[in-house]
This record gives sequence, structure tokens and C-alpha cells, in this order.
Amino acid sequence: MSTHPYNSQKNPRCLLRFLDDWQCWWTFAFIYYNNRFFGGTRNEFRLSRMTNFLRQRNAEPGDAIVLSRDENDTYRIGIERLQAPVETSAMQGRLKLGTGWKVIDVKRRR
Repeated sequence: MSTHPYNSQKNPRCLLRFLDDWQCWWTFAFIYYNNRFFGGTRNEFRLSRMTNFLRQRNAEPGDAIVLSRDENDTYRIGIERLQAPVETSAMQGRLKLGTGWKVIDVKRRR
């Protein structure tokens, strides 16, 4: 087993603060589930503790959640509303979440 810090601690996590389009701050948990290094079946990254944000901003399945970092190194979060039905070709790069929230899209703003 590697001695990389990600592999020596089970499920390391950190809290990230995001500023939304309404100038409200949100704190989400970024977790590296590294269970494969501890006898599990897979490793994956997750951004969690987002339910209140999604509910308060009336997110719906198909809306895009936009995460970015601005020129001041502030993490930003916004929602782009679904304009048209999501086509199969548009599903590339999107993440399916649990039954309550179907699709988010991660983009990089410049």
C-alpha cells in the first residue's frame, strides 16, 4: 500500500465554503472515500452536505450546479436552470445523484 496521505487516513475530508449568486455562504464537505485501500471495493470523491442549498435554491432534476473559483480564490456556486429536456449526448460530464436530485453539471468558469 502506498504511503500517500490519501491512502494512510481512511476517508479524509475537508470543509469548503462557497459563495452563491445571492451572496450567501454555504459550507460543504469534500470527502475522499478511499475504501479500496482499507478492504473495500472502490475509491471515490464526493461533495456532500448540499441538501439545504439545493432545497433553498429550488434546484430541480436537470438543473446544472456550477462550481467555480473566482480571481480572488473565492469558491462560487450557482444554479443554471434546465432550458430544454436533457438529451443523451448532453449527459457527458454530468453526475447522477440519489433519487431526490437527478443530475448536476460541473463546469469551469474562466
